[in-house]
Amino acid sequence: METIFLSIPESKFQAIIIDCVKSVFDNTPQHYNASPEAETPIGVHEAADHLNLDIQTIYRMLRTTGSGIPAHKKNNRWYFFKTELNDWLKSH
Repeated sequence: METIFLSIPESKFQAIIIDCVKSVFDNTPQHYNASPEAETPIGVHEAADHLNLDIQTIYRMLRTTGSGIPAHKKNNRWYFFKTELNDWLKSH
């Protein structure tokens, strides 16, 4: 692969990057354009409240293989998305 160096003004470079990012978002399916509030990760306590379950039930489900509860672990903490929890509830 050949390396190419361009000399363009910073403002022009920023405009190119902004146009590229906009084109990606313009081509994103509607499913991924949910409201920001719906896609904000929530913790175990909020997930338990959302599902109307006890916190220990959530932890038990996380430990149980095959429970299928949609969760994401980062830095030893569990995170959930309300839209994923709602979809999971509808399918069970």
